[in-house]
Amino acid sequence: VVGPLGAKISVFRYLLDFGEPRKVRSNFLSLKDQREEPGTEGFKTVDITLEVKFTESGPEFSGLPTLGARSHVNTVENRITFVASVEEIFAQATPEQVDAANNFDGTFTILGFSRSRIKNDVDRVPDTNDNERPTIVQETSQFTFFPFPVHPTHLASVPNGTLISVEEGTARTVRIGNIGANSFSDLALSGEGRLFASFGFGNAGAIAEIDPATAAILNLFPSGYNAVPALDFRSDGTLFGIGRNFDDVTGIFSDFLITINPDTGAVTTVGGPTEVPFLDGIVFLEDGRLLGTGFIGGARLAEIDPLTGSTIDLGSVGFFSVVGLEVAGDGSLLGSLGGADGQAGGLVRIDPLTLESQFIGFTGFSPVSGLTRLP
Repeated sequence: VVGPLGAKISVFRYLLDFGEPRKVRSNFLSLKDQREEPGTEGFKTVDITLEVKFTESGPEFSGLPTLGARSHVNTVENRITFVASVEEIFAQATPEQVDAANNFDGTFTILGFSRSRIKNDVDRVPDTNDNERPTIVQETSQFTFFPFPVHPTHLASVPNGTLISVEEGTARTVRIGNIGANSFSDLALSGEGRLFASFGFGNAGAIAEIDPATAAILNLFPSGYNAVPALDFRSDGTLFGIGRNFDDVTGIFSDFLITINPDTGAVTTVGGPTEVPFLDGIVFLEDGRLLGTGFIGGARLAEIDPLTGSTIDLGSVGFFSVVGLEVAGDGSLLGSLGGADGQAGGLVRIDPLTLESQFIGFTGFSPVSGLTRLP
């Protein structure tokens, strides 16, 4: 951010605001008609105030940790240059704000102060001082902002219907679109590039084929189950899933291993109920084994027999709720986190042999309910 240096000005403040639908606080004047940007969903995005004060010892920069080391004042050209890394800006933000910035493809606006402050206190450069108390110079700038490059490796689903692509090494995401239906549970991609989605209780366990480029629903089939929280294709092209029913009398949830015909939507029950409950993510490994993540006081890794639906509890993975499961590029398991705790919406890496797990980062969406590989 570069701004001009005016006469007798002691403090320069720049409020950086990007990706926000609108500025609602009355004490700021937006100098841009800020329309709703992709991915914001009403969340405020990152607002950072960059400030430089001129003291007897020289300029003092504040607002971000390393701003002073990178920024400078050029008294010959009469210019102030604020320099801050994207990482520092994002460190001040919530996951929702990071998501909004990540999906922002519009302009970056530096907001002005209130009308009264502009009228009474601001010396508007390049004019010379035209009032008695010139303490703030506020410049307005607009430019296209690209927070960072994202190299997606997987597709992921968000319960509110959002389809995203995600980078497994960083958890950075790109929003693709919205399927127009809630209770978006899991994803599975066929060898031919056909993308299928499953739904939870909010949409009666339906199965849908969706366009991976736009998130539009192409076909929708009933499953016969109350919810279908998990999907995955086996290497031979068979689409497997977990069908879940709720018994109103006993109050018990039961999971069953099922197969789905991708052309007709016909569902066949393989077996169950499973011994490990709440199987919210399943994935086939290259060796043909079927693994899933269930829940018993926390996330558990289970091995599922694809012939009978019986399950073996392999142990805890160290996170509260792993609801999406896929194979990462290095052969480990990639998991997405559900629940409502502080890690919801994050990505994790799980060693399928030792069950050692590592938190990768936040996607900016919370929670993330399903994963599959990228077409």
